[in-house]
Amino acid sequence: MAREGFEGYTVVLRVARPSDAHLRRASLSLLRRQVEGRASALGWGGRVRAEDGVVVIEGGDQVRAAQEASLFSGVREAAVGRKVPPGFEAAVQAIVEAGSKVVYPGERFRVKVETQGTEFSGTDVEYASTSKLIDMLAPKGCRPDERRPDKVISAWASPERTYVSYMAFPGFGGLPAGVNGRVVLLFSGGMGSSEAALGALRAGLEPTLTYLYTESTPPQHMRRALARAATLRAHCPTSSFHLWVADVSELMDVIEEKLPSEYKEWAAFRAMGTVGANFASKLDAGWVSAGFTAEDMGAVRAAAFCREAASRGIATIFPAASRTEREVEEGVRNLPKHLAKGGRWRLVERGSSRRKLKDPTEAERAWSRARLEETAKKASEEAFRVDLGRGYMDYFASMDSLARELKKRSA
Repeated sequence: MAREGFEGYTVVLRVARPSDAHLRRASLSLLRRQVEGRASALGWGGRVRAEDGVVVIEGGDQVRAAQEASLFSGVREAAVGRKVPPGFEAAVQAIVEAGSKVVYPGERFRVKVETQGTEFSGTDVEYASTSKLIDMLAPKGCRPDERRPDKVISAWASPERTYVSYMAFPGFGGLPAGVNGRVVLLFSGGMGSSEAALGALRAGLEPTLTYLYTESTPPQHMRRALARAATLRAHCPTSSFHLWVADVSELMDVIEEKLPSEYKEWAAFRAMGTVGANFASKLDAGWVSAGFTAEDMGAVRAAAFCREAASRGIATIFPAASRTEREVEEGVRNLPKHLAKGGRWRLVERGSSRRKLKDPTEAERAWSRARLEETAKKASEEAFRVDLGRGYMDYFASMDSLARELKKRSA
C-alpha cells in the first residue's frame, strides 16, 4: 500500500554505468532481480522492472522502498518522484512544479538532470528550470547553490519517459553484488573486515563471510562479529548472503606444538589462507580476501596468506590495504556514513611483504604441508552456516542459532 500523500509516485533507482556495454546490461539485470527478491522478502509491495538504464519500483510503500534500496550495492541514488511525458518543455515544467512544492522559504536549491538518448542535454534543462525557479522563489528568500543546497530537484529523462524526483536518497554506489563473481572473506569482526567487505561489494563481488574461531575465543568476540556481519546485510541484497563459522582449534594447536616461535605468525596466516582457499573451492568462488590494512601488508602475514591461495590459482584481494588502521577505524565507525566518494575503496591484489622472511621453506620442512592442508580442509568441511536473514533486524535470532550450534558441538 502506498504511503499517504505519495499515491501515484514511483521509485527510480539510478545505477552505475560502466563503460563496458555487457557489464552495464548485466549490472542492470542483476540489480533488478535482487531488488525484486528483497521487495518480496521485506514486504515493500509494488512491481519492479528495468527500463532505459534505471530500475523502477511502482506501487507499494515508495518511501520505505527508496530508503532501503539506496543501501544496496550498485545503487547511485534512490528517488521518489512522478512520471511525466517526455520532451524538453514537459521536463522543465515538471521540475518547476516540484521545486515550488519542496523548496521552503530561505532554502538553497539545485537542479540536477540526467539524460539518455534525448535530443536535448541535461544542462539545457537545468539552466531553463533553474531560471524559472529563481523568478518564482526569489521573493521567498530562496536562491540556487551548486555546492551546498538544502534541496536537490533531480530528473532523469529518456526519449520515451521522464521522471522528476520529489525526494532522493544518496546510494551506496559501486556495482551490484555478484556481477563480478564471489569472494570468500575471512571475517574477524574487526573494522578491517568490515572495510574489506564493503570494498568487495562496491567492486561488484558477492562476499561470503567466514568466521574462524578456537575454543579460547571469547563469546563477546563472536557476538561482535555476528553483529557487524548482520549490518552488512543491508548492502548485499543477494539471497545467499550467509556467515560460515569454522572451528580452527586443531589447526592452531598443531601450529603451537610443531613450529619454532619465529615461524608461528607466518604459519598461522598461511593456515588462514589455506582455509580460505578451501572455502573458495567449496563455494566456487574465484577470490579470497581478508581485512588486512596497510600495516598488515608490510608484515609477514599478507605474504603468508597469499602464498597458499596463489598456489591454487585463486586470486587474493585486500580492499582495505590502501588505508591505515586509524583511517579504517575512523571510516567504519561512522557507518552508516558509508556513502563514500568513488575510489575510496581501492582493491589491492596480491600485496607483497616488505619484511624479509628468514626462510619460508624451512618452516614448511619443520611442519608438514600435507598436515596443514588436511587440517584446513577438515575445518572448512565441518563449518556450519548462520543465516543472516533480514540482517540486523534478525540479529538475535541469528545469535540464538549460533549459540545452539556451538552448544551441540561442545556436547
